[in-house]
Amino acid sequence: MTTTETLAIAGAIIGSFSGVGSIFWHVVNWRRDRLDVRLEASVSDLGPAPVPRLRYPLIVEEERFRIHIAVVNHGRRDVQIDAIGFEAVGGTSHESLILNGLPCTLSDGQRRSFTVPIQSFRDDVVGVYAKDGRGRPWRLHQVDFLKLQTDACRAQKVIESESGMLEIAAENRRTNDGWPKDGKR
Repeated sequence: MTTTETLAIAGAIIGSFSGVGSIFWHVVNWRRDRLDVRLEASVSDLGPAPVPRLRYPLIVEEERFRIHIAVVNHGRRDVQIDAIGFEAVGGTSHESLILNGLPCTLSDGQRRSFTVPIQSFRDDVVGVYAKDGRGRPWRLHQVDFLKLQTDACRAQKVIESESGMLEIAAENRRTNDGWPKDGKR
């Protein structure tokens, strides 16, 4: 084998490796360029209601707890979010939430947050989703949903227990209008 043949074979081998490497690099970039939307959800507590003696509390107890849903674009393409909602049992019926700011377009790496009252999260909810402009649903991961469900159940129990206390305080206000029964303060 001559030097020219050896160099030709070496050049062919190097060329084929660089060609395979180039194809691999393009496949990796193509995978990164796909749409990738992720959801995050949590329950927030605005704090306890004001002292029941006040005639007009500042925070209505039903509005104390809220669900925050964040939509994050992890892909490199812009994506339009048309709807956010809760998925009911069976997975066929979806309840889209009417939220200000929808539809919205997210650039790569951009995040958009939405706030929902806790009452919209019912017992038959099995998932949280966001639909993009093509109608594809992006779902909250199951582990995150289970944490959201646990926090929402705790919030509902707090609302039920504190609303009972507020009803007792309101009844006391109605019976004696805040004055002791002997009329002295």
